[in-house]
Amino acid sequence: MGPGGRKPTGEGGASCEIEIEEGQGGAVIGRGGETIRRIEGESNARVQVDKGSGKVAISGTQDE
Repeated sequence: MGPGGRKPTGEGGASCEIEIEEGQGGAVIGRGGETIRRIEGESNARVQVDKGSGKVAISGTQDE
């Protein structure tokens, strides 16, 4: 694992996974997906939220 909990994904890619408290998935996603779209748009990273497990996976290039 690299800096900031990032795992290399090849071709300059990186990913990390964090756990959030139960019931906080909606806050990350936002109303109608607004928050997650904003995060993805500003960072060019992909954010995936698994509400059931409380895990948030973030992936993109290290420049993102």
